[in-house]
Amino acid sequence: MLTNKESFRLLYQSINELSVELGSNQLDTKSISLLFLEFNFEYEVFEKVHIAIIKYIAHRQVEEIKYKDLCSIIDDNIPDDRFVTEYIK
Repeated sequence: MLTNKESFRLLYQSINELSVELGSNQLDTKSISLLFLEFNFEYEVFEKVHIAIIKYIAHRQVEEIKYKDLCSIIDDNIPDDRFVTEYIK
């Protein structure tokens, strides 16, 4: 089991390297959770955004899902002192 900060960094670095090999980057991510790690968001933030998006899309057809709504969900569920630029969204 990983018990110290350096071990977690090594795990993160390993996952990041695998992600890059898969062709992932911030604009074409293969892992939303890795993207949240890269932006130093805690798991609780990821969970809040994830649940809010699932609730949003649960009863909508693909054509009804709006980019603007997804951006609002992200903005509404991240800490007040943080933001994600339009470039990343």
